[in-house]
Amino acid sequence: MLSELDGVLLDLDDTLFDHRTAADRAAVAWAGALPGWQDGAEEAVARWLALENEHFPRYARGELTLLEQRRVRVRAFHPSLAGLDDAGVDAAFVRYLAFYESFWRALPGASSLVEGLLASGLRVGILTNGYPDQQRDKLDRTGLVYPQVPMFASAALGVAKPSPQAFELACAGLGTVGARTLMVGDNYEFDVLAARAAGLPALFFDRHSRGLEPGAPTSLDAVAAAILR
Repeated sequence: MLSELDGVLLDLDDTLFDHRTAADRAAVAWAGALPGWQDGAEEAVARWLALENEHFPRYARGELTLLEQRRVRVRAFHPSLAGLDDAGVDAAFVRYLAFYESFWRALPGASSLVEGLLASGLRVGILTNGYPDQQRDKLDRTGLVYPQVPMFASAALGVAKPSPQAFELACAGLGTVGARTLMVGDNYEFDVLAARAAGLPALFFDRHSRGLEPGAPTSLDAVAAAILR
């Protein structure tokens, strides 16, 4: 695969950075501090994940802003939050965010993947849906900042995955053409199918062994081996 590529775009959340574990643990801690919460840890995780899966794609489709989708999710999480005004919702999210940040970790093999790609001579960038400041903080606090690896965050690009324009802008920023730029990510719709529709080859990181593509790598070491072989 290496000879066919000039560059690689890496997703961040749940590809290099362990968003899911941090979000799940934060949901449990946050819920436990809410007045009247009686539904337990499993319900906290399930409800917050369901709200993310419902409303974050609405942002990606352009139906809501990042801030709007966040407020919708917070209000729907528990009756004690439903009637809050925007300032109250934002304050409640800050409490969740403090828990979330305390659980930030890189996924195993993330740094060696990036370093291996750079050592091979490939241009490497990160294409992520989110706010640039928060996404950059994730890289900084997990030891994944590399000066030669630019980050392309949707809030700064003005467009999010799965829009073809997100991939086009990232390739332009990386200085590569789409046909020779591999997209790697865990989200089959946003990172894999959308990248291919935009003219990029894509590699599915099947972190949770969903089996959507036979033979897809389930670890970042396997991702590195597939690209660098």
